[in-house]
Amino acid sequence: MLLQVASASQALPIVAVAMLRGRPTPAPYLRIGLWCCLLLLSDATDLYITSRHISNLWTGYYTVPMEVGMTLWILSAWQPEGAPRRAYILGIAATGAAIGSTLLLTDPQQTFDVWVSPLAALVAFSAVLHTLVTRTLRSREALVHLDWFWICLGMAVFWVVQISTPALMTAFMDTHRELVIRVLLVRSAIAIAGYVCIAWGVVCLQVPPR
Repeated sequence: MLLQVASASQALPIVAVAMLRGRPTPAPYLRIGLWCCLLLLSDATDLYITSRHISNLWTGYYTVPMEVGMTLWILSAWQPEGAPRRAYILGIAATGAAIGSTLLLTDPQQTFDVWVSPLAALVAFSAVLHTLVTRTLRSREALVHLDWFWICLGMAVFWVVQISTPALMTAFMDTHRELVIRVLLVRSAIAIAGYVCIAWGVVCLQVPPR
């Protein structure tokens, strides 16, 4: 049940963006909506492939690079003009090329969950953390009233669990299946908290501070 709730909670930021209808929607919000649409589409694709009794392990080869690239795209809108923003945009192409080359030059079934996916998640997490720290150091306002703070916090929560869990589940899938199930449940609970933070970040500026 928790897994289904986690999957459905990916729609929370989309709903939050839709609630801004009638107002100018900032570019990061639109990109967040597209990112969450990609997450929902990825889950729906996995469910459909599984229902056809076909392995869905290969879908991550395509979705993970897109999710990382879209994360960098979202964060680029919160970088100062000039070199930082260009670095994030170039990072999209560089990360995609690195992941694609690794998948072509190695056996993805052996390397993706153990190395490629965790390292890709680490890139995204590092970018989120960099944005969160640099903007925090420059901010003179209360962080709890700022949209980028909650959104970056939610995205950091999302990506941090993606760093370790794929390799952990791969290592213990055959020998400790109950442990893998618990890891999935914990990851789902953490992911829900992340989506709630992101959705709140989208709407928080519309709520008058007390």
